[in-house]
Amino acid sequence: MRKYLYIKKISYFFFLPLAKYFVQAEYMTLKDIQTEVRKLLSTVYENGELKTISDMLIEYHTGYDYIRLNMYPDKQVDDAVYQKIMQHLDLLCQHYPIQYLTKQAYFFNMQLYVNSNVLIPRMETEELVQWILHTEKNTSSVLDICTGSGCIALALAKQWPQAQISACDISNDALQVAKRNARQQNVSINFMQMDVLHINWDNTKLTQYDIIVSNPPYVCKREQSMMSRQVLEHEPHLALFVEDEHPLVFYHAIAEIAKRVLKKGGSLYFEINERLGNEMLQLMQEHRFSQIELKQDINAKNRMVKGIL
Repeated sequence: MRKYLYIKKISYFFFLPLAKYFVQAEYMTLKDIQTEVRKLLSTVYENGELKTISDMLIEYHTGYDYIRLNMYPDKQVDDAVYQKIMQHLDLLCQHYPIQYLTKQAYFFNMQLYVNSNVLIPRMETEELVQWILHTEKNTSSVLDICTGSGCIALALAKQWPQAQISACDISNDALQVAKRNARQQNVSINFMQMDVLHINWDNTKLTQYDIIVSNPPYVCKREQSMMSRQVLEHEPHLALFVEDEHPLVFYHAIAEIAKRVLKKGGSLYFEINERLGNEMLQLMQEHRFSQIELKQDINAKNRMVKGIL
């Protein structure tokens, strides 16, 4: 009897810590998960970025954004949700973009669907849209070239519901993403598949436009060493890179298109490589555009160019 009681006592004290562990594993709190996620992400991301990504991951799986997470830090999260967070966390630590995991990106107060067929919308592109909206009045028609996710066309369509918005891209996969976003945002956009470097003018659906805007591929291949692994290893190279010998090939082609289909007095807007501002000014002059402006982004980098036909 004593032996039995002794074994029972040993068993109790041996399994008590393990029992506590299993309870914690099954019911971790939001604060527990936030701490663990940020600790692991700190090996890959800088402080500000890791906090943003951590909050996006937790909100995606739990529905608790940063404010609600701090209001209810002791909210319990069951093990099934915790395991999904850990699976995604493993991918994030391998530099996989959070937007491709969640299939969500935010642009101009819109939640857009994204996948690896399109670039993740950037803040600099929002600034380009802001510039257009602030500058242009009485616009009835817009063409967005190299539309990708459709973010520029969608933002303009939401702000100018009376305008006829068209958008094109060489990638049919990208166009499927853009069309899905147009349906989700309940806007009407005329999408076209088009290779701007090889246009068949006898079979084009282009008409006449008040504005043409484009965020084309502009990263030189020699710049790859300066890029993050998240971008370099996962975002579509088709939408990113140009040959070092011809960094402005898309801008020349789009300027030629604009001279055919942009209305007299119409505006051409570009997002550009920050290192090629002077070259872009020269390009716009060569193509006989007037009132040319080079505009910097919020980080004081040459990021946008505008010209009038």
